[in-house]
Amino acid sequence: MKTITTLILSILLLMACVDNKSTGRQTKPEDGLISDAEHHIKDNPEIAQQKGPTLYTGWYYVVDSGKGIKRQLDKSKEIYFIDRHPIVTPSNFINLSIEENYEGGVEYCRLFMELDGPGSKLWAAATKKAIGKQLAFILDNRLLYVAPVFAQILNGMTVINLTNYSKEEFENFKTIIKSER
Repeated sequence: MKTITTLILSILLLMACVDNKSTGRQTKPEDGLISDAEHHIKDNPEIAQQKGPTLYTGWYYVVDSGKGIKRQLDKSKEIYFIDRHPIVTPSNFINLSIEENYEGGVEYCRLFMELDGPGSKLWAAATKKAIGKQLAFILDNRLLYVAPVFAQILNGMTVINLTNYSKEEFENFKTIIKSER
């Protein structure tokens, strides 16, 4: 079983590192949004200008300082170190849905991501390993979300739950993720 998991993870890492050639079309992000979400990191040199290696969209382990790639949390001054190998990537996402909520007069959105069979197994193993620690979601080389892990997740679901992003921004995130599948 460990060999199969290692093989699946290796395949996912290879898929995550594949970089399609640019179409030559460049876009400029405004307020953290990419004007044409279909053309994102591969066509947007500003995104890839972060210090250190490029991190592609997906969930990653947060690691101790000096052991990972340094990233600042989007819309924050918080700094985290991210493992360079993704746990799951957009190729593992089979369904994406956005939910809007209002609580205490504040509107916030959630992006639910359902994983395929191999992704669910990788996610279950990762969340078990990360109990008491944190996992990070990278979107186009940006650290978008850091979540504490309290328990193993066996149902193949992940979620990004943010109050400082609009529904329009969540729709943009969803489009980017879908275009990377």
